Amino acid sequence: MKSYFSDPFGRWLILGSFFLAVVVGIGGFLVNPQGFLENLLSEATGIFAGILIALLIVDKYAEYHKERQWSRVRRLTYNSIRAHLCDLATDVIINFLSDHRLMTPIIDGRDYPNPKTTTAMKRMVAQLRELSDTVGSEKSTSDLAVEWYEEVKWDLDQIQHLLTPRVVQSSNDQQVIDSLIEFDNARRSLHNAIILHQRVVTHGVFPYVIELLERVQLLYGVLCGDRRLPMSNEGNGSFVRWQGRTIEQLGFVNNLLIGLATGMLAFQTKLAFDDKVSFTTVERWLAIPSIILVFFSLAFGCYVAWNRLRSFRATMQTARKRETGQRQSIEELRALSAALDKRTWKLLPVQTALFALGGLLLLVSSVLRYLG
Repeated sequence: MKSYFSDPFGRWLILGSFFLAVVVGIGGFLVNPQGFLENLLSEATGIFAGILIALLIVDKYAEYHKERQWSRVRRLTYNSIRAHLCDLATDVIINFLSDHRLMTPIIDGRDYPNPKTTTAMKRMVAQLRELSDTVGSEKSTSDLAVEWYEEVKWDLDQIQHLLTPRVVQSSNDQQVIDSLIEFDNARRSLHNAIILHQRVVTHGVFPYVIELLERVQLLYGVLCGDRRLPMSNEGNGSFVRWQGRTIEQLGFVNNLLIGLATGMLAFQTKLAFDDKVSFTTVERWLAIPSIILVFFSLAFGCYVAWNRLRSFRATMQTARKRETGQRQSIEELRALSAALDKRTWKLLPVQTALFALGGLLLLVSSVLRYLG
């Protein structure tokens, strides 16, 4: 808006349009106040409904365009992350474990998604938990962890500084993004433990290595789920992905019904106040229930949108309390979110049924008017 006012032509165009709108509005009101207000309200309702529907269509097209634009980048980025994760796991086996048989399935999953790699990583973590961080004549496992961290620092930096920003920019899969954030948090915890171990020998680094490798396993499993490969029972990436799609489509259907109901209600209201249109008794008994049903469908749609907003807010508060360690009232917030979601799925069919009945009555009334 500032750019338009900075240009003289744009400034005069906006001011002139505003002046003409005021003059035409005052003139129309003076000529025929009732008819002008009826047309103004119906046109305003139709414009807002058109804007809503246009935004829905544009939003879906923008999402589709982004999906196609970034699909190759996302695929190559996922492949690079998987390769770095397998390199991390391979170096762990070399530095900490005497049994190197797990290296084969892990290396096999470096270039292509492989569910067996996730299973091998899980077994690797279990073997790491059996090691003790004791100090003997040789180096402790925490000392070996510091050396391992220096060896794989390049892989960790590539994931953190280069690949994660690409995923955030190119992917809509929240499960992948969340897994990367958890992986980054585990890396930071390991880095802080190494600094403390180097200043004051604590021998407490190795548990953070195990935590990081758990995040490696989970992240690799999620990336395999994104490729729609068969997963183990622990891999729930497909469920989370389709759950997100379901929520997204729920919002789209709700907004679409609101837009259609608003346009239909505007059309019916304009006909109802048009003196030039006369209705028979049957048409009137069909039009009045149709208007009422469409209005209630619109009201239910607005309530569904408000209900979803409350559910998202409760989920956000639950996540915030969990991240900050505030466990109080988490269960209450989860129960509230579950109740709101259950109510949403009950209200959406009601909204759809009301709109369908209202539209059916309008269709019947239109057919009778055409035949008569």
